[in-house]
Amino acid sequence: MKKILLIVVSIALMIGAAVYILFVLESNGVVSIGDALSRAFKVKYPLSFYMGENGTADKLEGKTVCVSLFVDLENNKWHDEDTDSEKIENCYDNLRMATYWLTDQVAEYSKSAEFIYDWKKYPELYHEVEPVGKYYVYQLRENDGYNLLWDYVNNNVNSAELLERFDADNIIYVTYFDVNKGSRTDACAKDCYFDPQYSYEMIYIPQGYNGFEITATAIAHEILHVFGAPDWFQGGSDPLFFGVGDKCINYMFENYPNDIMVRTFDRERNKPFYGEVNGEISEMTAYYVGLIDEAPSAVFDFNLDLSQHDPNRPRFVPDEE
Repeated sequence: MKKILLIVVSIALMIGAAVYILFVLESNGVVSIGDALSRAFKVKYPLSFYMGENGTADKLEGKTVCVSLFVDLENNKWHDEDTDSEKIENCYDNLRMATYWLTDQVAEYSKSAEFIYDWKKYPELYHEVEPVGKYYVYQLRENDGYNLLWDYVNNNVNSAELLERFDADNIIYVTYFDVNKGSRTDACAKDCYFDPQYSYEMIYIPQGYNGFEITATAIAHEILHVFGAPDWFQGGSDPLFFGVGDKCINYMFENYPNDIMVRTFDRERNKPFYGEVNGEISEMTAYYVGLIDEAPSAVFDFNLDLSQHDPNRPRFVPDEE
C-alpha cells in the first residue's frame, strides 16, 4: 500500500511540476497553453452552415461579400495608438483597390464579378474582435484549425443572412492584425481546399511584414487563394502546393512573370507595389479560380493537381452527422 501511495504522490508531483513550467512559459510568451490544448485535442467548433465542397468562396465570378474583422491580439490591439484610425482607413483603401482590380481582371475573361466590401455603407461588414491570442504567429501557426476566429464568425457574423440579403454567391472573411512592419509572419489564406469540412474561407492580413507595409496587391493575391489559386513561386510535397515544383515555377516566371500569384513584390526595386494593384491573372491562375473551364497544357505537363472547379477532380463528400 505504501508503495502504491508513493507512486501516486510521485505522479502528482510530476504533473504539478509540468503545470508550473507551462505557466512560467506562458507568462513569458514562450508557449500558449490554450493553443497547445487545442492542438492536443484537435478541438473543432461546429460551423453554422455548409456551402459545399468549395467552401464559402467558390468561383471568382459572381457576387462576393467581404466581411472585415479587425482582430485584437493581447500584445497588438487596434485603437490603442493615435495612428490606428489611419491604419484602418488604409485597410479600407487597400481592400477597395484589390476588389476593383479583381473585378477588372475577371472582365478580361468575359465574366463579371462584384465585391460587397464597403463597411462604411454597410456597417455589418465591419467587426472588432477581442483578443484571440498573444501573437499573430501563434494565431496562425499554433491554433489548430484557426478555430478561435471561425468560432467568432459562427457566433457574430450571420453569413447566411448576408448571402441572402446581397443575393451573393460567395462570402469571405478578411482579418486584419495591427502588427508592426518588422513582423516576420506574412499574409496568408485558409482555403477550404486544405480542410473541406471547414467551409469558412478567410485571409489573414498583418499590417506589416519584413520591414514593409502590407499592400493592395498582397490582399488581391490572398483573395485569389481562397478561390483556389496556388502560388507559382514556391512548391513542395504538402497538398497546399498543388504539386507545384521547380520546373513549373521556372515556367511561370518565364512565361507569366506578371501573374499576381507569381509575385506581389517589385524585385527590381526590392520593394512592394504600393498604391493600385500591380499584376494580372494569367490563364493558369484563371483556370484554378474557375474563370476558364479547360486546363492549360502546363497543368498536365507538370502533373499539377486539378482545379477545384474541374469536373475530373475527385469530389469531397462530407461525413454524415
